[in-house]
Amino acid sequence: ENGIVTAYAPGETIITAKTTDGELSTSYSLTVVDDIIQKVSANNNTVSISLKNISDTNYDSVTLVVGIYAQNGRLRDIKTVPISDFISGYINDNIQVPFDSIATDSRIKVFLWKSLSDLKPLCDFREIIVNESF
Repeated sequence: ENGIVTAYAPGETIITAKTTDGELSTSYSLTVVDDIIQKVSANNNTVSISLKNISDTNYDSVTLVVGIYAQNGRLRDIKTVPISDFISGYINDNIQVPFDSIATDSRIKVFLWKSLSDLKPLCDFREIIVNESF
């Protein structure tokens, strides 16, 4: 009714919008894909992250990188978190990364790298904007 669509799971669907008199309509095919970085949130100067290995590949270790950026795009703080035994189907929905301070309107970017030596990302980064001070 108000044009907002929320995806709750991966899959495909067709969205059709019609005028109230039914004379005009349009359709859109939408595909929602699963992602390795499932969820990112911030509370009390801590970034919480959920990961899921959606690939068929098992990794002995991967590195999670969390950056806090100021409004001007300048990196203010960064943390790395090594994750061992990142096997296919692995789910970890309780990764907590504490920071000294996360200011309002900061941007938090989360990256997942195969290794820091070759800098090969396992997925696109996820970004959130902090809307409150901690």
